[in-house]
Amino acid sequence: MFRFLSSSTLKSLKANHRTSWASCFLTLCNSSNPEYSSRQNPCCDFSLSGHSAKPPDCLSFHSNLAGARYFSSCYLSNCGKFDTLCGIGGGFLRNPPSVGQMRNFCSEMRRESMDYDVVIVGAGPAGLSAAIRLKQLCIEKGVDMSVCVVEKGADVGAHILSGNVFEPRALNELIPEWKENQAPIDTPVSSDKFWFLTKDRAFSLPSPFDNKGNYVISLSQLVRWMGMKAEELGVEIYPGFAASEVLYNINHEVVGIATNDMGVAKDGTRKDNFQRGVELKGKVTLFAEGCRGSLSEKIMREYNLREKVQAQHQTYALGIKEVWEIDPNINLALCFTHWGGHWITRHMVGPFFTT
Repeated sequence: MFRFLSSSTLKSLKANHRTSWASCFLTLCNSSNPEYSSRQNPCCDFSLSGHSAKPPDCLSFHSNLAGARYFSSCYLSNCGKFDTLCGIGGGFLRNPPSVGQMRNFCSEMRRESMDYDVVIVGAGPAGLSAAIRLKQLCIEKGVDMSVCVVEKGADVGAHILSGNVFEPRALNELIPEWKENQAPIDTPVSSDKFWFLTKDRAFSLPSPFDNKGNYVISLSQLVRWMGMKAEELGVEIYPGFAASEVLYNINHEVVGIATNDMGVAKDGTRKDNFQRGVELKGKVTLFAEGCRGSLSEKIMREYNLREKVQAQHQTYALGIKEVWEIDPNINLALCFTHWGGHWITRHMVGPFFTT
């Protein structure tokens, strides 16, 4: 455990001077092995180390230390800013605040950590397909791998809002027995039509689409069904936990993610039910967040992935879906109808209608 600098002293310093000041006064104290400390630290926790009592208004960071590890004030002051410390000493400053946004760490709680072979972010079609296939390969090869999926929605499928015309070829390869396992795929498309509209007329055009043999489904229901199949294979799924941070090791390699803290008020204060997030570490971390995932965007910026391949940003637009409820006793083969023209500009796509 190490502690440094009172908050009153920090407030009196200019922001660009705080780093060098804190580094000069930093004394590392291994509380579990006081004899290894370079000197008695007035800010260490005497209840743990047996050292003298700490000042009441003291900032602190916590970390498990393997043996005695010390950093000179000269070395730390040359780091330039606090966020460069994240990779030093095994990551004990993995997520420091910026210099201009100092926080009081006196009551900081340590995050729990769980280790897996594979950590997957996002329980959508891509993330669950990957988890299912990994477990299938484990069974085929006779090996055991731990696979974890973390999902921000309260339930698997809760954030899958889109309707879907589903082409089943990929599912045939992944779960060939999906029909026997009562997958929620039971409304086939019989044909496609394409209409061009004017203000008072409609012209039928050859359809550029071919959806015959596909199915009209609720993607949310399909994902929920896939989640059950993944759990049957031994995949651990944690819904209701948003991945908020990418974890890196000292070599700047991704080693997992951390989830959001729970029980935080809108003003940032902690409620009575506050719980620290959990670190989910994996030998492989797969990001399946969907469109513009927050962690995926951070990784692309971190490694300059867009610039390296000169990738263009995808274009997104608002979509509106109208759902009609019909008598379930009416069994219809559906026709998927597309139209354009009147009131649809050349910058707009759609609409589509299933009849």
